[in-house]
Amino acid sequence: MAPNNSIRTWLRPGFPAAFFLCALPVWSQDAITCGGAPMTTGDFYTNFANSTYQIPIPKVSGALAAGDLNSTYFTLYYSIANANATPCKFELVVVGTFPDARYFSIADNDMHSAVGEHLADADIDPVNTSMTNPFVPDSSGQSPPYNGNQQYLVPISLGTVPGAKVQPGCAIAPFEEDNLLDATQRHLSMDWNSSYTPSIANALSAHVVDTPSHSNPNTAGSIIVRSYLSPETCTGTPGSLSCFQSPAPPQPFAILRDATTGCAYAKNYLESNNLINFKQLNCAQNPPAGCGAILSATDLSATNVPNWLDVAQKTQHNDEANITPQACYADGDPTLASPLPFANRVAWTRIAQWEGSPSPDDSYVGGAVSQNDLAGMPAGSACAQKKTGDGCVMRFRFRIPDMPGTPCPSPYLCSLSSSAQLRYMSLTFYYQTAPPPNADPNGIHPEVGYSPVSIVSLADPAFATAGSQHYATLIVNAGATLPAWLRLTATGAAGATQGVQPVTNKNNSYSVWTVNGYTVLDLSQMATFYTTYPLLVTLRNTLPGATFYCSGAAVPFSTAEYTNADGNGGGLMGPYVPLVDYVDPNYLPQSAPPTNLPAESSCGVLPSAQPGFNSPTLSNQVDFPNQYWSSTAPATPPNLYCPASQSSASSTAIYFVATQFPTPALTEFGAAACLTQPNSCSQIVVQSPQTSELGNGTWPPPLPLTIVGTGFGVLPQSLPTAVQGSPYLEIHNAEASGGTWDTAATTYCQMYIANWTNTSISLVANLPVGVRDMYSSTVLSPLSDVGPWTFPAAPGCPVASADKLTFTVTNPQSGARVTISSIQVDPAGTTLF
Repeated sequence: MAPNNSIRTWLRPGFPAAFFLCALPVWSQDAITCGGAPMTTGDFYTNFANSTYQIPIPKVSGALAAGDLNSTYFTLYYSIANANATPCKFELVVVGTFPDARYFSIADNDMHSAVGEHLADADIDPVNTSMTNPFVPDSSGQSPPYNGNQQYLVPISLGTVPGAKVQPGCAIAPFEEDNLLDATQRHLSMDWNSSYTPSIANALSAHVVDTPSHSNPNTAGSIIVRSYLSPETCTGTPGSLSCFQSPAPPQPFAILRDATTGCAYAKNYLESNNLINFKQLNCAQNPPAGCGAILSATDLSATNVPNWLDVAQKTQHNDEANITPQACYADGDPTLASPLPFANRVAWTRIAQWEGSPSPDDSYVGGAVSQNDLAGMPAGSACAQKKTGDGCVMRFRFRIPDMPGTPCPSPYLCSLSSSAQLRYMSLTFYYQTAPPPNADPNGIHPEVGYSPVSIVSLADPAFATAGSQHYATLIVNAGATLPAWLRLTATGAAGATQGVQPVTNKNNSYSVWTVNGYTVLDLSQMATFYTTYPLLVTLRNTLPGATFYCSGAAVPFSTAEYTNADGNGGGLMGPYVPLVDYVDPNYLPQSAPPTNLPAESSCGVLPSAQPGFNSPTLSNQVDFPNQYWSSTAPATPPNLYCPASQSSASSTAIYFVATQFPTPALTEFGAAACLTQPNSCSQIVVQSPQTSELGNGTWPPPLPLTIVGTGFGVLPQSLPTAVQGSPYLEIHNAEASGGTWDTAATTYCQMYIANWTNTSISLVANLPVGVRDMYSSTVLSPLSDVGPWTFPAAPGCPVASADKLTFTVTNPQSGARVTISSIQVDPAGTTLF
């Protein structure tokens, strides 16, 4: 069959014909009148995008969640369960103006605080065809200029999409409906029910999942509107600086819409009927009406009331992430007797796949400077001291990718280039555990006493670079005496304002400055810095280009970046991860030279042998990124295990393949039942057609799958990834109707691979190729537009009852190949194990 080249108008995740209803008390909202404000002319945006109907989405700080301080977050919580307790049907609409920023996105996080769906900036259609999206490069490779008046509208289904009964003045045009998200969908992957690893599966209760018929949908969550790197303007001189964002990210708004008429409800009406909550409520004590809201500015699940986020499952996800062993290929500790070139004091490691409410387009690689090393900086014991009493500094040397020139202040004479290797990168320094509240008795810094706490973030514009390779040398001072030529008062020194937050320190001087080719961060002058806790650092990479293989996404989840696969101290990010050492600043060259770093050719290159693993438990969990080098087995966190001689790859076997498991496989089958073939552990169930109220009938969802076994190796590609075919994974379907399709031969469907470990592969099997954006007509990717369920099942790769699926996995490192064949697909409605 021909590829699906249809424009993305209604192709969105499932809108169930019969929506799952929770058993809820009857709230006072039963007295509301459904329908919204009737309008007979105009359209939804022109009639309702105003102060009568718009609800401001609150701005929140990322400081208390180790977030990037260059980021602006707007967060709103929703409860579909509470919406379903009313006699009306609702749809949430987010409206606003595109920001003057490097990156922008709108994400829906489900009740497990995992990303359900999202839209990256370039995939968000503007309000109408007369407007432009400043994040979409044209045929010349450059985006249109930002002008401060480019609006967007993103509908978010709470279970029903307005259909044939929409009133004329309340309609959202197909051009805007192109942005539709579905909040009833749960997250993909990160499902320990299918795990056959006892240390994971036996430690946790069952993971709450949806069913093939979508009868257990998501019923609560949060919407996060993110904006990275707004321009900063400062006036005054060091000691009396005043800095502010110019322009600040524009305020986004929520509108609550009736899903029958399509018309919006006035904000005052919603407040008077307790349908929205913008108060700090204790739902264990307040009247239930306050906690029966549909939208809330605060996370009401914090009080463990029903119908909001699932606190228990979020805790289970956190435990699952923290008891997942961290892999390590080689010990990069430069204190070893004979270190290789490019040994690194920081054991940079990618975070586990689950992270609470993460940015969906980011990869996170982090590391730590131990408390002992940090405390030894001021006196000089942390380095080979040559000048008594001066102390040591931390030196971060790395290469900065080719980045966009955005954002810029008015008159906005900059644009986003399609040739950029990476959209955004930053380093955030923070604590996992903060000092106690009484560490700040004057109450000037309310963030002190919370955990974790960000101290300072530096994005790419903050760094001085040398040469065409964009080499950067960052000097981080924790209390040493800097030589005069390295200080802010040195000739030619300039305070950094772009890409630094906070721009000023406790002395109202610059936090970061550039001088003689160096970038200097003086942590000792930051109000929230202490040497009595490990200093943690997260490297954030956002939206790597299609041909850039050195981003954090090249590092497998829960895996150390350093591999020495090239025999010369290289790693999976090559020169783009900071090479950290401790030095006496008095013996640095007074002009930062171009830096010798690991080769770019080491990016994404994995050793052929197995890595070592540490051994976390529920009582001794991984505390990312607080991990350190070790060569002792078995290592327990915070130590890694990086064996000097690696073991060969384990034998390759597939135990079973499944769609959704409502109970853990080990509980269902036992420890030995699935280890040999044949067995009855596989269960693939047809996903029931889902309904669109937009007049397009029903459509088949794509097939979510988990392949469980051993010896799968590590996929040498960025994760997650979308591929039409793969030399490492092949799916063949012998259709009951007589046809066949095979991922090795088809060109009209693709696989979305969410994660690949030695024992498990999570994917969606049959997404269409060529689904296009209505605004720009560019081909959409499931990596940046929602997720693998954005698209219906590809017409050329159907999966139906009685089909027989065959899966072949090839270990990328060893070449070992294994096949499990003729797994018969069960019909819709089959009782799950």
